[in-house]
Amino acid sequence: MNVSVRRVLLALCIVVSLLASGGTAFAADTTIDETQTVERDGTNVRLTLTYDIPDSVTELTVEVPALSGGDYEVARTAHVERLNQTRFKWTDGPDPVIVLTAHISDPPIERVQSVVGADDWAFAALPQTGLSWRYRGDSVSATFDTAVSGEGYASETYAYLGPHRFASRTTDGPTVTVVAAPNTTSPEAMNETADHLQTLATEFDTGFQYDEVVTFIPPKSAFGPSDLAGRAVKHTILLRPRSVGTDTVGNVVSHEYVHTRLGAFFGSAEWLREGSAQYYGALLSVNAGVGSFEEFHSYVTTDKYADSGVVLRDTETWNSKFVPYQKGAHVLAALDAEIRVRTDGQQTLRDVFEKRSEERYGELHDHEDFRRAVVDVTGDGSMADWVDTYVGTNATPPVPDDPSLYVNHPDADTDGDGMTDGEEAALGTDPFSADTDGDGLSDAVELAGATNATLADTDADALDDGRESELPTNATLADTDGDGVVDGRDDYPLNAEHTTVTPVPRSTETESVATTQSEPPPDTTPRRYGLEKWLFELGLPSDETAQGVALVVPVVVFLLIAVRLAH
Repeated sequence: MNVSVRRVLLALCIVVSLLASGGTAFAADTTIDETQTVERDGTNVRLTLTYDIPDSVTELTVEVPALSGGDYEVARTAHVERLNQTRFKWTDGPDPVIVLTAHISDPPIERVQSVVGADDWAFAALPQTGLSWRYRGDSVSATFDTAVSGEGYASETYAYLGPHRFASRTTDGPTVTVVAAPNTTSPEAMNETADHLQTLATEFDTGFQYDEVVTFIPPKSAFGPSDLAGRAVKHTILLRPRSVGTDTVGNVVSHEYVHTRLGAFFGSAEWLREGSAQYYGALLSVNAGVGSFEEFHSYVTTDKYADSGVVLRDTETWNSKFVPYQKGAHVLAALDAEIRVRTDGQQTLRDVFEKRSEERYGELHDHEDFRRAVVDVTGDGSMADWVDTYVGTNATPPVPDDPSLYVNHPDADTDGDGMTDGEEAALGTDPFSADTDGDGLSDAVELAGATNATLADTDADALDDGRESELPTNATLADTDGDGVVDGRDDYPLNAEHTTVTPVPRSTETESVATTQSEPPPDTTPRRYGLEKWLFELGLPSDETAQGVALVVPVVVFLLIAVRLAH
């Protein structure tokens, strides 16, 4: 859904006809500019709302819903009439000013609209405003900006006041900004978070469109004993310091970023709110090179609700607050794979969420709209039954363990092995692992050298392909030297004349090892001991040499001892 949003706008635009008023057309400034300036004032946060109103506007009404019961109260106003507890009206004269204040409470952050802090910092939720106006002439729009007076940083929904560290990244979409209180996290971790968010903003642009995504990391004390790991409000992310890491597929950063894009869902589609953030957070992470496919698959699958009676579309059946996170992500992972299979990879679950911008699908706020979008994206009417079964009953679908079904960009090389994700999907290798079979050779090297990138031991000779490349034996031939003993059991796999067989260790498990014949031939290699064995290992040319030296050495040793005793 491509929706440009700066602040909540409750705009009721009432056009007054120029003919009826006898007025003159206004073609110059047609924008109402609201600026919120936030600053610390002792133990309070002060918020000043100012408005730049074009001449064509004859009336402006400002609505501040937070005044009905939030932390803010009105300190003073200028050039505006207060109509009731939350509404103000300007009709003429100088531009209006509204000043609000909120007392800084002791932590922790308990509500979305909290204003908390200590002597050297404050974290404040900023009240949202709604505007309506009357105007003459050309249509009038509104813009919204937020600024900080003094040290700090503000988004349109939150402000951090006090000393802080700052990291910013640009993308083709929104600017990514991370603001951290001192000593909450290391500069390295903060920059890694900014880099990860930059990747997410580049790779996932489905949903709401913003100029900037801001992530705040207040001090640890701001959270107290609560279990809050993170929160997203519009295009702002709030992170607990311990949630900063991005080295697992289930990281909080990715989860909350998805919330900034897809926002909220309601009614019988409420499960999509957390289910989509949980699934896409993990999917985006594994496609960014974080974790393995096995970790991703494990994270998005669950059998916890298989026989529990939990139905996603019916919140009354939820027996845990984690139902939409866990079962929701599971169903979406299965659905994404199902859509890709039924459309030969031409469509994905993202195409379903893109339907939110079309009126026909009602922003996917109920089960029927979601089901309709899935059917239309796949062009397959039977998908209605699929959705009804796994969203409308307690049934749980299987989640495929095929990595190729979860590739976001076929042209990317997620694992850095020199092959694109699309090429790996076609060949059956894991696009999220540079070494699919774990044998020590990258997938690209194996395919270039004719070994099997999906089998650690291509020739089944009890030696992994990577080990054979070190020896080097032939990883595609079980018996490199042709002596009748497979390389993995041959102490001299490159020398057919010298063969000793390493016995298969006894085990309670059955081990299947390929050999060149059903039973290895008897070992007729001469046994060597002591000096003879030492000389053989040095590579002396014949057994006769070893035997001769073996006879001479004792005589020499005897003579040396005799000479020493004589002295």
